[in-house]
Amino acid sequence: MKRIWCGIGGAVLLSVLAGCHWGEKQDTGRPEGFLPPEVVTKDWSAYKKRTEKLVVEKRYAEALEHYQWFIDHIPGDMDMAGERRIWGLGGWARLGKLYPPARTALAELRDRKEAGLRSQKPVSSAETVTVLPDLQDIGSINRYLGEEERTLALFRRLDAEQPVLAQLYWPHVEGWMIDHDQMELAEKYIPDINERWEALKGHIGKTPGYHARMIEEDAVRLAKVARSAGQKELADRIRRELKEQLQNTVPTVPSE
Repeated sequence: MKRIWCGIGGAVLLSVLAGCHWGEKQDTGRPEGFLPPEVVTKDWSAYKKRTEKLVVEKRYAEALEHYQWFIDHIPGDMDMAGERRIWGLGGWARLGKLYPPARTALAELRDRKEAGLRSQKPVSSAETVTVLPDLQDIGSINRYLGEEERTLALFRRLDAEQPVLAQLYWPHVEGWMIDHDQMELAEKYIPDINERWEALKGHIGKTPGYHARMIEEDAVRLAKVARSAGQKELADRIRRELKEQLQNTVPTVPSE
């Protein structure tokens, strides 16, 4: 796969990209040619503002190219995963509401990622790290496009054909699955509900950034799974202990 050159000496650009740990350009079905100045400055807040300004100015085709480049070249690692999916894919989806070709392009990106997964042989535990980012992208795109039933269909296929990958992907879809009453899957992938609850309790008031609201949502979901599995006493205890814990704990991060 070729990198984007755009008039800059190949050796210089390669060193810049290597220094930023960016991967090869992905196949998005569009021509090469766009290279933002932020490749050098790494000022991604400026890149975002410039992209959003294009949207305000109704220069939608250019804005689309900016979102595409960002998703193609910014890795989904711990440093940029949030920016890549929340701003990159989310912004791209918002653009799609104003500019239908952007929505079409985003759906096509999702379809290509799904096709790539279908064509792969079952992966081992060691290989899952290379596949998980595509699964996360697919899930995010489906959520932004309002097509989460496709994520369910994909997960069911993984559950049947690639259990190692399904196990790794489960935490990223668990909330949606429980909220949409996929209790057979929830009971399978949360085999010890009490153990999960004991671990979750340990975060109440102790884990910065883990809002009380988030803990409450997770606990309510666990209680729902417990009740579905016929563990009514455990479900009632989770709700009771959650209420007691939240009443007796000063949250480290205020709930919104």
